Amino acid sequence: GLALARCACDDKGMCAAPAEVILTDHNLQVLQNLRYNISLNSPMSDDEARHAPIVRAGKLDFTAATAAAVLSRDSAVVDSERQGGGWDGENGVHEAAADVVVGADIIASAEDARSVVGVLQLTLAKPHGVAFLALPHSDSRYGIDVLNGYLDQVEELHYEMAPYERLAAGTRCGHGEDSSMTASEAAGGLFAGLEPERDSGMRWLHYRIWWRGAKQRSGATG
Repeated sequence: GLALARCACDDKGMCAAPAEVILTDHNLQVLQNLRYNISLNSPMSDDEARHAPIVRAGKLDFTAATAAAVLSRDSAVVDSERQGGGWDGENGVHEAAADVVVGADIIASAEDARSVVGVLQLTLAKPHGVAFLALPHSDSRYGIDVLNGYLDQVEELHYEMAPYERLAAGTRCGHGEDSSMTASEAAGGLFAGLEPERDSGMRWLHYRIWWRGAKQRSGATG
């Protein structure tokens, strides 16, 4: 997650100075832990606080969000009027759609894949929002094999997908032409532990997803 967030911020115009960062989960105990860690890492001085973004935890339940978007049983398509409209978080408080969405290892079933695509349609701000996902290969996680099919159902979304080993070979992880770091450089060594020959042998995929018509996109798309 940390490595992916740094990749997402590589493009100089993307999130060089975010006004707000929301860390999400659906589990209340996890949210409490996130809030505790946020408090431990809060700015130590008024000067730091002036230059730091607001960081908070917010509830995001994939199943509830996609149910609220009224997805059909076999479709991952959200009504166009709801796309980019945000979601209802904790205690029914409405959360606005985000400029950048980052997710790591968030799919473990076909239903998860469907829900992720539905949630992206709600949480990605239109027309400029972009999402970065790091997901295990389908040989080690259920649901990854159907993700592209669900993404293909949404005509308004474009996506790029590349295996980590291709990124490590030099692909820029930002979405602009002037991206300054490769994925392995941006990760600062964090991705190194995910290489196929290490640890469990798990292979990873990098997804970049954005709304059709957004500028400065390149590479093979879905």
